[in-house]
Amino acid sequence: MELFGREGRDGIYTGPAARELARACAAGGSGLTEADLVAQRAEWAEPISLEYRGRRILEMPPNGQGIIALVALGILSFDDLGKLSPAERMHLEIEATRMGFAEAFPRVGDPRCVEVDVTALLTESALSGMRDRIDPKTAQPQPGIGRDLGDTTYLCVVDAAGNAVSLITSISSVFGAGVVAGRTGVVMNNRGAEFSLDPKSPNLIASGRRPRHSILPAMALRDGRPEFVFGCMGGMMQPQGHIQLMVNVLDAGMGLQEAIDAPRYRILDGVDVAVDDGLDPEVIADLEQCGHQLKSSEKLPLGSSFKGSAQMIRFHRDHGSLEGGTDHRIDGVAIGL
Repeated sequence: MELFGREGRDGIYTGPAARELARACAAGGSGLTEADLVAQRAEWAEPISLEYRGRRILEMPPNGQGIIALVALGILSFDDLGKLSPAERMHLEIEATRMGFAEAFPRVGDPRCVEVDVTALLTESALSGMRDRIDPKTAQPQPGIGRDLGDTTYLCVVDAAGNAVSLITSISSVFGAGVVAGRTGVVMNNRGAEFSLDPKSPNLIASGRRPRHSILPAMALRDGRPEFVFGCMGGMMQPQGHIQLMVNVLDAGMGLQEAIDAPRYRILDGVDVAVDDGLDPEVIADLEQCGHQLKSSEKLPLGSSFKGSAQMIRFHRDHGSLEGGTDHRIDGVAIGL
């Protein structure tokens, strides 16, 4: 960290640190070389977005999975969720989330290598067609969405001038690749696990490609200015958490802390859905009547990233204040200085 503070990016990706990183990888049988590290470049990416309840929701573009959240919110925009019962609303949320994964997940890859037509997925006609395929009374099976372990940290911050940052970083899986790079103390990440050996996959492993990833910082703008700065942690739970947070605050009228603390769902394979134990028993009964197979989040295998733990900040521009919320499921904190 001291080296990075003195020399910036080149202190890590070139010179002695890069040699030590490459040496540690070679010792474990990896093909990563010092030349690969030198060639690494960060990119500025334009966010993808969708209008929802008068806000423009900003998400990361492919090779990120923000499109999943935008598709689901686009589907939900056709219904007045505030007039539905909690069970009816959650059923529609779950089904829209399933549709988002089904439509977007198989397409997402490195946009430099595969075409991901975000615009086509977010047209009103496309979203309306997806909404028409949802049965308001019956759960529809969800194909497998892959790994759901994570090792992610999210934070959001707003300064005195109103600048907002939504930041997330992840080494993927518990302790990343499980390799500490020699004397550097750097824990190597495991994001390459999202690559595929299937020649038809948009995530086919190849030189120069970046894999599909789940890390999703987000914002929501109102009249072109940030209103919500937010994100969730937890593998494939991240886009699902975004959907639930936006519905909670914009449709159910919850404050930030209430929206974050509200019981959550996470779709699994088939019609299985993990839910927080605090969910109303009547809502559980109604969802099961629709065919959802509900499982307690507390009984999932150790290490499962169900929680989707969230942090949020909201600008209240009408009276010049900020509201912050942090998740009781983790050791976060909301601080005003």
